[in-house]
Amino acid sequence: MKINLIGLGKLGYPMSLFLSSSGHNIQCFDINSSIYEKIKSDNYLNHEENISDFAEYNNNLFYYDSIQSSFAETDISFITVPTPSKIDGSFSLDIVKLILDDLGVYLKNNNIKKNPYLINICSTVSPYSCEHELIPYLENKYNLKEGVDFVLIYNPYFVALGSVVKTLLNPDFVLIGTRNKDKINNLLNIYNSIYSKDVKFKILSLKEAEITKIFVNTFLTLKISFSNYVQLLSYEDKELSPSRILDAIGEDKRIGKAFLQPGLPYGGPCLPRDNNAVINFANKLDVESSLNKSTETVNNYFISTLYKQIKYLLENNIKSISFIGLGYRANTDCIDGSVALKLIDFCLEKNFKVLLYDFYIKESYKNLKKYSNLEELLLHSDIIFIPYKDKKFNQLLNFNKKRIIVLDCFNQFNNNNNNNNNIKITNNLRNIELDFIKKEYTEKDNSKVINFKK
Repeated sequence: MKINLIGLGKLGYPMSLFLSSSGHNIQCFDINSSIYEKIKSDNYLNHEENISDFAEYNNNLFYYDSIQSSFAETDISFITVPTPSKIDGSFSLDIVKLILDDLGVYLKNNNIKKNPYLINICSTVSPYSCEHELIPYLENKYNLKEGVDFVLIYNPYFVALGSVVKTLLNPDFVLIGTRNKDKINNLLNIYNSIYSKDVKFKILSLKEAEITKIFVNTFLTLKISFSNYVQLLSYEDKELSPSRILDAIGEDKRIGKAFLQPGLPYGGPCLPRDNNAVINFANKLDVESSLNKSTETVNNYFISTLYKQIKYLLENNIKSISFIGLGYRANTDCIDGSVALKLIDFCLEKNFKVLLYDFYIKESYKNLKKYSNLEELLLHSDIIFIPYKDKKFNQLLNFNKKRIIVLDCFNQFNNNNNNNNNIKITNNLRNIELDFIKKEYTEKDNSKVINFKK
């Protein structure tokens, strides 16, 4: 079977490799043809976990400069194009409709197969989009019949950038929405050739699948905000350990430990916008969305507590801070919803000297000093902020050329397993003795020496 895939972005390209492991040929198209050269250079998305494991399947991928050519002789198209959030929180279908225009033309000119063509929407869409907008769009504009000429499927993935391949290979379940369960065998055959029999499939109606997708993500925001709420309370009592408290809570099987840990406000390209999409959906049904709004409230309040920690540095005449990591998580160059960038902006407003280093992002931010060597950054740092968990951060514990305080909000490591006397680790700067890095700071404007407060 030949498979068509449209969109080779941060989800689409790992998906193409994943699908190619089925043994079928994948005919790919992206409107940005420069992506093809990046793929050929072997540098495209190379930070993604496990992506190198699929190198052997590259021969199953074929790239086209014409979208119509990419449809040729295929039975199914996987669509992984952006669906940007609109002001009201719903998702735009403009790009998806452009792809449907091309598919409509193809199906009108090549409608010779007995079985309907499968159009598999993998991009996240708002509830009711498939039945109220996308199916009528194809039927009315191109005089096609859903269930006869084509079958529209909603099959979004639950992945995180940086570990797309890993989560594609090991899903908790595969979500499929359709109103033609008896006509999606080609899709199921593809997955059955990749997955073991242990993988669960949830085949729902289109509307149910659309709702399920965004509600899974918004439930995660609830757990994250709950965890952060516990952490906020523990900030006010130094003897409390949010890690131990949350670990104990997670022992209750009704709750579970996943996403129940200290950390930062949720960010990234999915969780914030999916939460807003649920609020928009509830408003359309005239149902109060106080639960999701409260999640947003806690999330925003947590940001304000981080601002307070930065102000605490100012109160102690510390005016330099370093950030190792600009993105929202490890193994990706995605900066959508990055907490680090929000903190950097705040630091710049307060006239901090800000230094940067990143394992995955080459570009700097707002023309700030960005080091290419981690040790060089550390030599010029006193306070370091790390924005996510990453094994690469363990390198910090080996640095002993000067004293440094590390703000480790995710408790990747703590002073209990830190044997380096030159490194102090905390999840709250207000709970640590800043005299640990006591040194003289010189104001550039008048060369006045300012010492730490005693």
